[in-house]
Amino acid sequence: MVRTYRRKTDAEEWSQEKMKEAVNKVQNKELTLRKAAEIFAVPFTSLQRRVTLSRGIIKRRGGQPALDENAEKKLADRLLHLASRGFGITPKAVRKYAFEFAERQNIKHKFDRNAGMAGQDWFHRFMQRNKKINYSEAGGSVKSKV
Repeated sequence: MVRTYRRKTDAEEWSQEKMKEAVNKVQNKELTLRKAAEIFAVPFTSLQRRVTLSRGIIKRRGGQPALDENAEKKLADRLLHLASRGFGITPKAVRKYAFEFAERQNIKHKFDRNAGMAGQDWFHRFMQRNKKINYSEAGGSVKSKV
């Protein structure tokens, strides 16, 4: 899997806030789909899909994370708590802990059950999404930036 993806299209150049506003205006019957797409400068088909199919639920572009935002925040907070207590946690330990966390919370996941841990790519993307956590490649452990 590619760790440093470079976008090849100019898709989704509009902001999520504008899309949410447009969806709200259409659902409240203040504007038509085409008029809202024109006013808020969002693609008509994307707006239509969000209004008719997903009822306004907006997912991230591309593949969805294994853990939802709340679960990932709980995991990140726990790692920060451990780091503040002086536990330097290795990436492998974080990956194992993420697997155990998902199992305990009964979260549907695609982690490797044979290895009993999340993958390396998941770890790198998790670290990109959670900037408060500092990963020192030299020391090989996870630390708090605070």
